[in-house]
Amino acid sequence: SMSPLARGQAHRRAAEILGEHGAPEEEIAAHLLMAPPDSDPAALALLRIAARRALASGAAETAVRILERALAEHPTSEEYSGLLGELGEAELQAGLPKAAQRLRDAIEVTDESPRRARLALSEGEALYDQGRYRDSTEVLAEALAHPDDCDDSLADELSAAYIASASFVPDLDEQVQERRRELVRS
Repeated sequence: SMSPLARGQAHRRAAEILGEHGAPEEEIAAHLLMAPPDSDPAALALLRIAARRALASGAAETAVRILERALAEHPTSEEYSGLLGELGEAELQAGLPKAAQRLRDAIEVTDESPRRARLALSEGEALYDQGRYRDSTEVLAEALAHPDDCDDSLADELSAAYIASASFVPDLDEQVQERRRELVRS
């Protein structure tokens, strides 16, 4: 019998009460999903924790829903780039086609070089999963063009992903062979 606004506010209050009593983040997040956004930093932090736990338990679609709701909390610009990347990676794990674009958007708003390289690896994977091998190789080649942005382990992952994608692009055969030799040497 409650109006949608009153019901949403009741869910927000329920989330607050559960938080005050130390309830698990997942329980609190379930209520926040039903509550209207309120630019609440505490709700944003809690939603991100709940999404990470959902991903860790293999519930990628649930993590996507939670992170989409977290975006509605109007995160700060610093939080926004991280949140957008987390959402893109969750969408990738869920097999959603919008993951590649979301990861591209995250790269464009991220200032931190190692994080940009990690996001490029995920974007390359998302494009590969869609059969967009040339696009994948271009993203990965761009990340590899900045070797100072990542450690050796990440560089090796980027190279391996480049080789996998470029192997499906016939005119890149020479570059594939060269990258294989470099990867073996490293």
